[in-house]
Amino acid sequence: MAKGWHIYSLNVPEGGPIKTAIDFKPDGAYSVIGKTLEPKPKMNYEMVFDIDVPYFDNEVVFQQKVGLHEQGEVKVKGVVAFSACDAERCLPEDEVEFVVTVR
Repeated sequence: MAKGWHIYSLNVPEGGPIKTAIDFKPDGAYSVIGKTLEPKPKMNYEMVFDIDVPYFDNEVVFQQKVGLHEQGEVKVKGVVAFSACDAERCLPEDEVEFVVTVR
């Protein structure tokens, strides 16, 4: 993330800002196991929502276990939806497609 910007956690409390969401595209080559994991987020009280809001700045790595149903390389595909904010504003929600090769 660019300096001064952040995105919100996968686990934003009800009534808070738009949380980050990761959707995996269904595929017979793999299956998603359990929930997506994230590191411990930073917390900030945001008056506009009247709650402590979990967020990440600089960099974040989300992890997801998958079960492979084929031999060799499998391409795990999906979409990450998030809203990036700085101290003054938030950009509209954006979606980024991803492909991760797993063996």
